[in-house]
Amino acid sequence: MEVRSYIKYVKMSPLKLRALVSTVKVLPPKVALDRLSLSKTRSAKFLYKALKSAVDNGKIAQGFDVSKAHIKTLKVDEGPVLKRFRAGSKGMAKPYVRKSSHITVVIEQKEVVKEKKVKASRKKSEVKSVTKK
Repeated sequence: MEVRSYIKYVKMSPLKLRALVSTVKVLPPKVALDRLSLSKTRSAKFLYKALKSAVDNGKIAQGFDVSKAHIKTLKVDEGPVLKRFRAGSKGMAKPYVRKSSHITVVIEQKEVVKEKKVKASRKKSEVKSVTKK
């Protein structure tokens, strides 16, 4: 089972968000939420919102357990940029860009696959037939 959440048009540079993504991506969602809630950076607040949204979507829509879930993908893409100008010397305009980001979170639950029990008599016969050849 997969659950996705998107936060678009975050008014923050993708580089600032990606600095935290590498540390959070390898953690389980519950631990990642705890770490992000204690972080003082502004980018942690946006990542916390996105991750919390994905976890809540999983609980409500598909009813999966957070302890068995893991972060499949957590990526930050570039959004549109706003071109602005600042006054420079001698009446010139100095251009700069205000960047934005899109955050995508995909959480997947680990499913336990139950194997069928094979009778002991079948196993012995298969082993004998293999060894006789």
